[in-house]
Amino acid sequence: MKTTSKQKKRILVAPLNWGLGHATRCMPIINELLTQNVKVIIASDGTALDLLRKEYPQLTFVELPAYNVTYKTPNMTWNIATQAPKIAIAMFREFFALQRIIRQYKINAVISDNRYGCWTWKVPTAFITHQVNIQIPNSILQFLVSRWNYLVLHLFKTIWIPDVPNEPNIAGELAHNFPIRHAKYIGILSRMKPLKVQQKYDLGIILSGPEPQRTYLEEKLLQQIEKYQKNYPNTKVLFVKGKMSVEEKIETDNLEIYGYLTAKQLNQKMAACRLIIARSGYSTVMDLVAMNKKAILIPTPGQTEQLYLARLYQQQYIFYTVAQSEFELAKALNVSKLYQGFQTNFQAKELLQKEVNRLLNSLP
Repeated sequence: MKTTSKQKKRILVAPLNWGLGHATRCMPIINELLTQNVKVIIASDGTALDLLRKEYPQLTFVELPAYNVTYKTPNMTWNIATQAPKIAIAMFREFFALQRIIRQYKINAVISDNRYGCWTWKVPTAFITHQVNIQIPNSILQFLVSRWNYLVLHLFKTIWIPDVPNEPNIAGELAHNFPIRHAKYIGILSRMKPLKVQQKYDLGIILSGPEPQRTYLEEKLLQQIEKYQKNYPNTKVLFVKGKMSVEEKIETDNLEIYGYLTAKQLNQKMAACRLIIARSGYSTVMDLVAMNKKAILIPTPGQTEQLYLARLYQQQYIFYTVAQSEFELAKALNVSKLYQGFQTNFQAKELLQKEVNRLLNSLP
């Protein structure tokens, strides 16, 4: 049920700027809020903020303190440990920034996608995460981090999990079997739709994720495409770099390169690909599921969540996955024929509508 203009509420949506996935998966939530006649204010930083500005130029935007996390080594524990003070300071700063934003914009509720500092007791809060059970190779560290995570999640009124509650699901142990009672499943969040279009491209490469690993993979794939097309010159390839700062478009007979595409443009291009190569990031997987696409997944080195998902899908013969250091295009294309993608229809839009309605109905 839509609210009337007199009842119009102000909801702050705050995605983390850690790759583009947190921003893109907030788009279905933003769309649902707009459908329900809510005034949406978006708060983020960096490329996530730039992306949403391009998608929703009519909305109000506020900049939050940046985390500026990078993956300089393949060791995720070391990457986070060495940057923990910087992350903690950013969370501290964004907490106080949020309180000012709530006062300035008269915010009625906050939806935070993995921004742990965006909590408050002033208004209802929802926290979006698919990593309730954070994966860490060291069992002692995993226990400590999980308990810390559970504690912080209880600061928020509700936890929204972008998955379905039962099996089959796409998050596995990341988002199932945990001691948090106020968590709600909101279904698969994707800006993509299944489209029936001509299969123009043999291969689509869609990059995303934090630097410098995104650049490392871009350079490696471009080299291998050049080599592969010398042997198979009729192979048509789409390459989207996922760089918001680059207005790039290069077209040859069998290769199209873009720095960035809007959601609508990317939906059309991906739908025209027979096979996708991408990271095993959760938002990317949700897009693949929404479009019923087959894919080869290359997890970001050291990112334990992506490594877990890659292993999960590999074991279930859903997606062929391979380490970045071991990737060989010709071999990957050949082996990937054994993998069929997700064969389950996870469409459950009513889950998101239900939780958005629950949040709006709880507001005074």
